[in-house]
Amino acid sequence: MTISKPVAVAAAILLLAACGGGGGSGAALNGGPTGPTVPVPDTVVFGDALVVAQGQLFRADSSCSASACTVIFQGERATIDLLDIDPNAPDVTVTGQQTRNGVQTGRATARDRLNFDTFGVWGTYNTGTPLRGSTTLQGVDVQFAFPVSLGMVSGSNPVSGSAIWTGAMAGVRIGSSSLEAEVIGDAEMTADLAAASLDLAFTNIADTSGVSSNDIRWQGVSMQNGSFNGSGGLQGRFYGPNHEEAGGVFERDGIAGAFSLARQ
Repeated sequence: MTISKPVAVAAAILLLAACGGGGGSGAALNGGPTGPTVPVPDTVVFGDALVVAQGQLFRADSSCSASACTVIFQGERATIDLLDIDPNAPDVTVTGQQTRNGVQTGRATARDRLNFDTFGVWGTYNTGTPLRGSTTLQGVDVQFAFPVSLGMVSGSNPVSGSAIWTGAMAGVRIGSSSLEAEVIGDAEMTADLAAASLDLAFTNIADTSGVSSNDIRWQGVSMQNGSFNGSGGLQGRFYGPNHEEAGGVFERDGIAGAFSLARQ
């Protein structure tokens, strides 16, 4: 038996809608009584939606321009402006919160039409998460991951000051037909301000059982208008009025996730 196209499409649309409002990434780190408060974001960056049902892995492409985002699956398209979604959030619990290289990390759980149990990484101006969770659609149990980074963008490249940002990454390992263990690790970014390029490295990556993954690195990634995009699904932004933070999403070497960085 194979999952129907409508189920996969519905999962992608639900994920998109939930990410902007009550049941999604903003709620996972901002909406609950125990979670941190991050200013209302003006930009959202999504990775591909990864949906698993009945032993199959589906991928829905996604793209955003400011707060308007679109998911596309097998020719089906859904677009929504995240600012139009009801901001009321379900209760969220954040556990295991700690500081890692200048940013906060923790695990967020929420129960709504989509159930989330996911790592998060965040600062003052941005939040990132692999958004790992589950739901049931048309009687089909669905697992999903939808890497997301959201925050208040700088809109320009840094041209002076410190050229080092440190923080953390959080992701989920991707199998051939499944979503596997979540991982968390260190992140460091060094920029060549004169050349408008940067190097980014994720190190000490491991899951909760201590099983490690190889380092993930990008070199010579161009910065343009406050954004940096590279191979392996890297989509990054500078956040904060003075480039105090950076963050984004990625998919590389069998891991999809998000990262958050603070300027040193």
